[in-house]
Amino acid sequence: MNLDPLLDRSINQISNRLSEIEYKYLANAGKSIAQILAMSNEELRTFLYSGGVLDLANHDLARIRRELNAAHRANVQEMKQLARNVTATVYEEGADIAEAKGETISPKKAYTAAVNPLLAGVMRNYEIMSKSVAINDTYKKTITRLANQIMSDDDRISAPSALRKAVADLNQEGISFVDFRNGRKMRLDSAVRNSLFTEMTNIVHEVSNKVGEELGSQHTEVSAHIAPADDHADIQGQVFENSEFEKLQAGEIAEDIDGNKHQTIRPIGFWNCKHVIFPFFLGISERAYEQKDLNNYLKNNEKGIEWNGERISLYDATQVQRRIETELRRNRGALEIVRQVAGVDPAFQHDKSVLNRRIKGLRAEYDRLGDILKPHAIRSKAERSYNIAARANR
Repeated sequence: MNLDPLLDRSINQISNRLSEIEYKYLANAGKSIAQILAMSNEELRTFLYSGGVLDLANHDLARIRRELNAAHRANVQEMKQLARNVTATVYEEGADIAEAKGETISPKKAYTAAVNPLLAGVMRNYEIMSKSVAINDTYKKTITRLANQIMSDDDRISAPSALRKAVADLNQEGISFVDFRNGRKMRLDSAVRNSLFTEMTNIVHEVSNKVGEELGSQHTEVSAHIAPADDHADIQGQVFENSEFEKLQAGEIAEDIDGNKHQTIRPIGFWNCKHVIFPFFLGISERAYEQKDLNNYLKNNEKGIEWNGERISLYDATQVQRRIETELRRNRGALEIVRQVAGVDPAFQHDKSVLNRRIKGLRAEYDRLGDILKPHAIRSKAERSYNIAARANR
């Protein structure tokens, strides 16, 4: 059972909606900065002392929040549909096994009801994220500080450096989610993507466990993919007695049905693990992966690819892909601001050119890596940054 395409498609769409709002947010910030730069010192002094700069910031933030709310509403509907699709996919597999055993399982609505509490938790978590975005203070302080710095410098000598700091601060902050448990800030699009992969995997496991309980399964099979992380590489594709799988999930030494021992501190399905589980029935189920295929996965993963003069594993190559995507988004965000002010301050024509060249170089690097990985059935996920950047640049 390969749920990766279904999860990737929907979760990336959810995350990308937030990324697109972030680009609009940064572009809007650039327009407001350009408006401030175009003012004379006298106009700017009046603008500051009359509260105009805060009115401008509040107007910008109100607009972005409206767009964010629309994206949140669309995302909630997509999450609900994804949960339904995941439940249906796992349920149908369970129904096939039940038929092979000459048994039946409960109607799908019973499985949907079992998933509903988990889905409610997903919705609550997303609501917390959506209400915890940290843009107000940073945005207002940055815009106000920039206006004061420019106004205080009669010759505007410091304007380029002050503006570059404003661009860096706004882009660094972006639309961030604040985790109140530890105070950590994360970009909202990335935080939502990471959270959803774990939460939807939990839904898969809930449905799988219910199938196993109804049909009396004593074993659990772990899914496999081409480029596993080191700590799960020899675990994937294996079948465990349920009691042994519980040991594995608890970080203890566990033995699969072939007598091989495994241990990991990262439970299957948690902390960015995309493996899923499914009940296995000795004498009925066919293993989803033959050992020779699993061995080939390990061999090919370890052999990896040649990248920039270095031999790296396939898993490490996917991490390089993620890093390039992050760099593309970061540079794209800076460009969204700079391209708005370049027409007002000639100094930023250079910055705009530098960012455009950097983005072009990152795209070329990303495509080159994608071409190398394509024969290994690892696709580029350009929708995370490349396609968004292209759309934002239109």
